[in-house]
Amino acid sequence: MIFSEELKTKYSFATKFFEMALTGTESRFAQGFILAGNNIAMQYKMALDIAKYLNCTKSKTQNCDCINCSWIDDNAHPAVITISPIDYTDQERKKISVNQVRKLRNSLGVTSPYHRVIIITDAKEVESDLPFKAPKLPQDNDERIWTPYALNQKVFDKSPVNAMLKILEEPPERVTFFFLTNNKDELLPTIISRCQSISLVSNEIDNTDLSLVSEFIEKIPYKDEAEVFSLVRKFLELSKETLPETLIDMMQKSIKNNLIQNLGNRVFVDSSIALLRKLEDTKKQMKSFVQLQNIVEMLFFSLKKS
Repeated sequence: MIFSEELKTKYSFATKFFEMALTGTESRFAQGFILAGNNIAMQYKMALDIAKYLNCTKSKTQNCDCINCSWIDDNAHPAVITISPIDYTDQERKKISVNQVRKLRNSLGVTSPYHRVIIITDAKEVESDLPFKAPKLPQDNDERIWTPYALNQKVFDKSPVNAMLKILEEPPERVTFFFLTNNKDELLPTIISRCQSISLVSNEIDNTDLSLVSEFIEKIPYKDEAEVFSLVRKFLELSKETLPETLIDMMQKSIKNNLIQNLGNRVFVDSSIALLRKLEDTKKQMKSFVQLQNIVEMLFFSLKKS
């Protein structure tokens, strides 16, 4: 078993994808992955589990006790490198620096017998109940107060990203990058275009009453303009009693629940993830000064049969 039972239970789509990529006959294992979702700790745990599989010299299972797996269990493996604002390789503590990326680039220039896994994340010095140990620093055996947080363009801005592009485009053999974030669009396009994005959608069913928005979901794709305008009017009427952002949240929860029940259908999963992103973009637009009706019409027309 490559992944912990908790990961397999909560994120079966992502774990199945990586199991196929790691063990399949076709090479589907990219040099860089963006893990997107709300639980950054679980993303970090997934990257560590993958690092164990890639470097295991024995059973390639969760309970393996080979030296590489033991090192990774302690988060002290020399080839599993975490880059965050608080890895203490630079004075900067609010964001990842160019200097950190240069040091990483130099270290990757040296050949290694291991499959190196580079985890890029925001992090804060706060206590948290994590399913893994905090990354250890070289020559430092002390336990650290460290929790991973989602990357965004403020933490990982243009300068360090540009410094990383060369090694991301043409990494040495057996090097894999993981970028941890809530939403891939929080990262710069130059990172997004060079990595494969994997959405970590939890399998846990949301039991909130979503009947208020059921019609908006069940009728996708909308058959014609008349149906679109009818649904737009209903949405706008509902928004007089319920915030439009809340209605979109409810639509996302409904889609997520449907997705969890159909994880074996790859086409359905891909279309559901695309729809979730579209709804997320709509929520961002609602924070602007654009008229609500225009935003809703644009969304609903995008859901009409082509």
